[in-house]
Amino acid sequence: MKLNKRIFYFSTISSICILVIATLLVFAFKNNEIAQYIANILLNILAGLIVLIFTSLFDYFIKRRECLESIMKQCQFFAVEFNGLTYFKEKSVENMLEANKKDDEDINPKTIEEIKRYVDTENKKDLEKIIVDYINLSEINLNDFWDLYRDLDFLFDYKNKKKKEFWNEIFNYVNIKINKIREDAYHFKIYKNSNNGNYYVNARKLNKLQKEIFYNEKQEWKTENEEVWNKNLSNIKSSYSVDVNIVDKSKTLIFNEIADYLFTMYDKVANIAYYHKNSEE
Repeated sequence: MKLNKRIFYFSTISSICILVIATLLVFAFKNNEIAQYIANILLNILAGLIVLIFTSLFDYFIKRRECLESIMKQCQFFAVEFNGLTYFKEKSVENMLEANKKDDEDINPKTIEEIKRYVDTENKKDLEKIIVDYINLSEINLNDFWDLYRDLDFLFDYKNKKKKEFWNEIFNYVNIKINKIREDAYHFKIYKNSNNGNYYVNARKLNKLQKEIFYNEKQEWKTENEEVWNKNLSNIKSSYSVDVNIVDKSKTLIFNEIADYLFTMYDKVANIAYYHKNSEE
């Protein structure tokens, strides 16, 4: 894409210069055979450059479509990868006790200890299982991703405004998110490979990281009428879940905001690649 753009500009500028020089030689030196001879050579070169202009322009639009299609695939790839992350929700001892409580009877101390051990074990199992996906995501190679950005170069793009838009909305966006996960994945790897890792530290890191990845909206659960979320569920492109808590009678909407955003970017790039909407080319 970038090479074809450079060839197009080179051949166009060269053609204009040669046409001006040839015209001057033809009309300013009518009786000079050498000047006329040079003018004929230049006109022959001009004919070749005109062919090169159309060829480079044709190749540019082919490469443009291929590059944009590759960016679409990258958006889809990362959207699917992020969408595969599971939301970590720690099981609560208090909620378990409340759920197992019958009327006003006190729960047996032995039962309380069993519930505590169960909750502790399940939370650790969930954490160890979930951080594997974060570790795998942190190890994704971005070389092909950056190669696409380097080749991205629009034909008519004053001050690289279009390329900067792609940088801000897709390339830098993904890079920031992946690097953030890599920072915490370092600690997750240590915890995963350790026999006595600190669960609470890693759970806290994961919960903090999730705030930058997942959309989380909690509201009161009313069975008599349907809830109205701040987010329109029909507009969510990623998978989402509604977690119901029977103890505090609440519902929580959860979905991956990064995946949802990248699916939207996929549609936006497809719109530019195939229909040329919002594009000046």
